[in-house]
Amino acid sequence: MLQWPVIKICGLTRVDNAAMAVSAGATAIGLVMDESRRQVSPSTAREIATEIRGRADIVCVFRGSDVTRIRQIVTEVQPDVVQLHGAESLGDVKLLLSEGITVIKALEASSREVADFDVDGLAGLLLDGSEPGSGRQVAFTPLLNRTWRLPVIVAGGLSPATVTEVITRYPVSGVDVSSGVESSPGQKDSALVSDFVRAAQDAFAQRESGDV
Repeated sequence: MLQWPVIKICGLTRVDNAAMAVSAGATAIGLVMDESRRQVSPSTAREIATEIRGRADIVCVFRGSDVTRIRQIVTEVQPDVVQLHGAESLGDVKLLLSEGITVIKALEASSREVADFDVDGLAGLLLDGSEPGSGRQVAFTPLLNRTWRLPVIVAGGLSPATVTEVITRYPVSGVDVSSGVESSPGQKDSALVSDFVRAAQDAFAQRESGDV
């Protein structure tokens, strides 16, 4: 199960970057398994997972893989969580859940599908923009318009400069960043990662204490 609140550094491509993110206090790391500037091979994902296991949640991120490939990579890498970032159906999600796989479903923040996937069994929902990993900011106002049964993680345009406002303004249980802490695609900047994690930790602590 995920550690809450989630502070996830996504799009990691190297063992040293992943170790740096965890040392900075990230509770989860994301490994992109499908076509992307930040895609890693199953063997690289396994290498990173071996280094990180037990220190943070390992999340394999899929966008376009079928259930068969997802199963194969889960067997090879043994992540703690699978994040589905594509056009997977509710049936696909339920099938993976029935096999004991912990799943986060990612959807556009403004998508009508969000209500369909707010179901028991999922570890959480991740709300993002239409271009994940682009760094473009997302409007999270839909979070204020309904009650959520599942924990919600948000992504899209987050950075050390924006994460505090998002956590204090919206009812989120986690934050997810990729390009906002990079010096180049897949290469995380240690200072930016540290600043992001510290800002998120402080904001969650302040919200918990009611001092916001």
